[in-house]
Amino acid sequence: ASDTDAVEDTGAAFTADETEFNVFNTSRKLQAIQDLANMLRFIPGKKQVIEFTGGITQTGDENRSDLRVATDAANKANMSVYSVDARGLQGAPPGGDASTGASAGSSMFRGASVVRQTSQRDASRDTLYTLASDTGGKAFFDEGDLSTVFKEVQTDSSGYYLLGYLSSNSKMDGKWRRIRVKVEAPGSKIHWREGYYGPKDYKIYNTEDKERQLGDAMTSEIARNELPVVVEADYFRVDGKANEVYVPISAKLPSTALDWAEKKGQKEAQFDFLYQVTEEKSKRVVGTQRDTVKITLDPARFEEIKKKALVYQGGLILGPGKYKLKFLTRENANGRIGTFEDTLDLPSQDPKILGISSLMLSSQIEPVPAKSKEIQTKAATTDAKVAKNPLAIAGDRVIPSVTHVFTSDQQLYVLFQAYAPAGSDPSKLRAALVLFRGGVKSSETQFIEPAEIDNATHTVSFRLTMPLDKMPAGDR
Repeated sequence: ASDTDAVEDTGAAFTADETEFNVFNTSRKLQAIQDLANMLRFIPGKKQVIEFTGGITQTGDENRSDLRVATDAANKANMSVYSVDARGLQGAPPGGDASTGASAGSSMFRGASVVRQTSQRDASRDTLYTLASDTGGKAFFDEGDLSTVFKEVQTDSSGYYLLGYLSSNSKMDGKWRRIRVKVEAPGSKIHWREGYYGPKDYKIYNTEDKERQLGDAMTSEIARNELPVVVEADYFRVDGKANEVYVPISAKLPSTALDWAEKKGQKEAQFDFLYQVTEEKSKRVVGTQRDTVKITLDPARFEEIKKKALVYQGGLILGPGKYKLKFLTRENANGRIGTFEDTLDLPSQDPKILGISSLMLSSQIEPVPAKSKEIQTKAATTDAKVAKNPLAIAGDRVIPSVTHVFTSDQQLYVLFQAYAPAGSDPSKLRAALVLFRGGVKSSETQFIEPAEIDNATHTVSFRLTMPLDKMPAGDR
């Protein structure tokens, strides 16, 4: 007879390894603790959370990182977790009960299978104990009467002292820092939170830490402004289709606010750009885009660029409706993040009547650039594809102003598209620019012909120009 350990028949030969799925199941359980802590963070005082669970089994380094983040979030929120193994007092039939697959091998007759069962049960409790003890709570195992749990929590919450101290440890290593509390009261028994995770420098973040930082910033309702960023979103019809809208998204970052690294005599900077669009009513995510951009400049080019703002351009294809846009950028040298939020109201246009796109204001026009060695982009998702970029006309590209602030030594460019009704002649359309101040017309241009005409889609592109040297300062 074989003397191998008992092995449960899980059907893994015919299905994906369930361990792979357990990684995500455990992550979701710990993420729920983190989300709850973040929700309770702004409620003053100590919070007690009782968690009833059938155990949490870690499957690797991924889950250990999740546990650490959940514990840290609970401590910052002054939230103690009381973990209750809802399975209660369990018997362990040799070979397992009816919920366990049959085992093979001789070890089921010499106790190895029972040892394995006990080890699995204990492993599923380790995380519960760690989560409870590291947040100042308690873990309850083999409890057949849950009233004991509520009495313990009630006793802990009946009275407590809130203590604080200033740490002299300046290391940004993110390591666990243990705390010990003593009282000079003979016969007293005290219970305290055993420690906390220290702050962690971005330079020692691993890949999971960096991804979690992005995810937390994207889902948080709190704006991040360590990195200043301004965003503009416009809208144009997609190839003349009234039910599809191309939304070019432009972001500007001041070069002076960035940390440029110097490598081999050149200046380098790297960014993550991530934006998400959700439907206003349903809160459903309808579009996402993520790009990692690396910029490499020689000294002469750097001196030129540092006086200007860096411009990022992306885009999404959406249907008419009301949306919420959240844009996030992260500087990968130091982990600084900037977020920007705006609403998008994309109108539904009737193809039987004359329609127009949004008006894009600019003070900068440049030739459409060829593929540049200065900028390398790695896209995590597929870019929105349109037959023709509406920002490019006759070989030139319009750079959106974004801030809509202009000086007297600049030219004001206005770009927009008009959509002629079916059966009409789009070449007969003309456009002019009129500016008002305080409800009174202050300046205007002459009517001009289209810069480009697409007869197949009845789309006409206009680019109007107005000098600002004679225009007095003020809002228009």
